[in-house]
Amino acid sequence: MKIISDKTGITCVSDEGKLFVISASDVSYNEVKEYVLSGGRDVEELIAKIMGSKKEITELAQSAVEVVDDGDDTYRTANNDPVVDVILETAIRVRRNGRGGSQAINAFLKRLKKNPTAESRSQLFAWLKAEGFTLTTDGKIIGYKGVSDDFLSISSGREPVSVTLNGTKKTHMGRIPYLVGSKVSIPRNLVDPDRDAHCSVGIHVGTHAYASDFGRRVVLVLVDPKDVVSVPRDCNGQKMRVSRLVVLAEHTGDKIADTVMTIPDPVARKRYRARKGNEAPAATTVNDADTEASDTEADATTTVAADPVDIVDVVAAAVVEKLKKSSTPLKKRDLYKRFSANRRDHLDAALDKLLSANSLVQDNTGAYLLSSTGK
Repeated sequence: MKIISDKTGITCVSDEGKLFVISASDVSYNEVKEYVLSGGRDVEELIAKIMGSKKEITELAQSAVEVVDDGDDTYRTANNDPVVDVILETAIRVRRNGRGGSQAINAFLKRLKKNPTAESRSQLFAWLKAEGFTLTTDGKIIGYKGVSDDFLSISSGREPVSVTLNGTKKTHMGRIPYLVGSKVSIPRNLVDPDRDAHCSVGIHVGTHAYASDFGRRVVLVLVDPKDVVSVPRDCNGQKMRVSRLVVLAEHTGDKIADTVMTIPDPVARKRYRARKGNEAPAATTVNDADTEASDTEADATTTVAADPVDIVDVVAAAVVEKLKKSSTPLKKRDLYKRFSANRRDHLDAALDKLLSANSLVQDNTGAYLLSSTGK
């Protein structure tokens, strides 16, 4: 067999003259490349590797449909949720990257199957489509959340939210702290399941783009698919409402490009270090046993009432920051493009407030710029 390989792909010509062309974008490319570079020349085995990769991905997509529908595809098809598209695209990315194989996707589907409502299972794929879908080796979802400079939620609610940090659980109402290492949860029955309710009750998780625009800081969060409740339509799948998440780290860079990540588990690491004779921790992934054990601890619970937040003030502060970063005055339509959908409704009020306070002025074209007092 003759082998021709370059950056565009691999061409194989058997001794009988059969031609096989595998492009670099093909799902089987990495496996075929590894096979031929290691000396493999058997035509039948080559065909099996090409067809096996495609078969595995097709089966994953079918498994996803079965998990989401649970025998009834009415909701998924009526709402055109992109279940098959997302799984196919993700499986192809995983195979190309050669990391995690299909195990991470299977772990994700196993967790998703525990989500109690078909609507939630189906809606999740709208968010996954918008974000590009990064998951951990044990099947959890990596998401982003925009927070204030002091790591508090931007919006304020009246529902009780539990935050567990360093073994202590507290119940907060108002603005919720999202400190690194904390587990944040709200009773699932309080989370609004209606995807047509735009700004409603629940712990919100965004795509990288949405969270970066929404908050002054961005934290990386970990979500179990079983805890997803709804994905509002108004933001084109850019945010979802969940009942529980874990705050992993502050995130200051670009969107994570990896399809599969391994996340160290600080709880498991702490327990490992506590054992006599253990000098170094073992890196593991977050697992259900540790999470559920932590969430059911009989910690002392206190109620903390946070000060309410005025969303107009939040938008006004964001306008000032955007104008500081801009080298030219910005018209309203330019500012409008720089805010998420749920903040655009408050932009007029925020501009009026800033103009009244003499923090902004307008030039002869109507564009906004900071006044000398607003700089």
